[in-house]
Amino acid sequence: MKNYLILFIFVSIWTSCGNNDELSDAYGNFEAKDIIVSAETAGLVTDFSAKEGDLLKSGEKIGLIDTLQIYLQIMQIEAQKSATATQFNTLESQIKVQKVQIDNLNTEIARLKKLVEEGAAPQQKLDNLEQQKMVIEQNIESINTQKNSISAQLNVAEAQKEVLENQLRKCYLTNPLSGTVLKVYIRKGELAAPGKALYRLANLDEMDLKVFVSGAQLAQIKIGETAEVLIDAPENTTESLEGKIIWVSEQAEFTPKIIQTREERVNMVYAVKIAVKNNGRLKIGMPAEVNFNTLQSKNE
Repeated sequence: MKNYLILFIFVSIWTSCGNNDELSDAYGNFEAKDIIVSAETAGLVTDFSAKEGDLLKSGEKIGLIDTLQIYLQIMQIEAQKSATATQFNTLESQIKVQKVQIDNLNTEIARLKKLVEEGAAPQQKLDNLEQQKMVIEQNIESINTQKNSISAQLNVAEAQKEVLENQLRKCYLTNPLSGTVLKVYIRKGELAAPGKALYRLANLDEMDLKVFVSGAQLAQIKIGETAEVLIDAPENTTESLEGKIIWVSEQAEFTPKIIQTREERVNMVYAVKIAVKNNGRLKIGMPAEVNFNTLQSKNE
């Protein structure tokens, strides 16, 4: 009788465990949408405050690359612009003087024309004045040509200055979007270069659970639908979270060389991503399970 009692207890426990061991539809790990923030200019990193684990805001200043050389180049261009502008102003003054001379000549020419018509002045004297006026007008044209050349030089210098100022702005390291610093690749005192990684950043407010499903499961998976995500909880329990299917791979991760039967087609594995709001417990690489039709069934 004792043996029968032990056997009954064992069978009851085995049956109970078997009934609770419900397998989920798929398994995977959490990923984050991360970006690599890189330097846009070369130079010595004179300041860098970002540390792994820091929560940074979009637009936050986190470092500085040495600006001395760029600043000196800007000052040099400013000096060149000032000298060129002085030449331009000198030419402007010359034109004003030339125009005054033309006004005086016009007055004298008008007076001489009347005298020539009356026979009181020789024609040659009038011709000389008109010749002088022509020479002055040619001088003004020549000065205007020089002005145009100097104006072009000023425009080139201004464009060079804008390029340097843009490089100067890139020396101020600004965080591009809100997120958590996952990895730092540079320190204060090191040399930065265009394209060199500074740190890796990710927004952990929402994370993606990447799982793999068989070809047979694809029929019940649709982008935009909700799914139940299960993560480990204390005392060997699980916590249920709501997720949203955001991506389904168009190609199988693993395809057998020869597919002949329906059972073999099941071996085709497709990647699926489910977006899940982070309640503070989700971590990169954390394992989780997913049930695709559970939440839909509950809502119905």
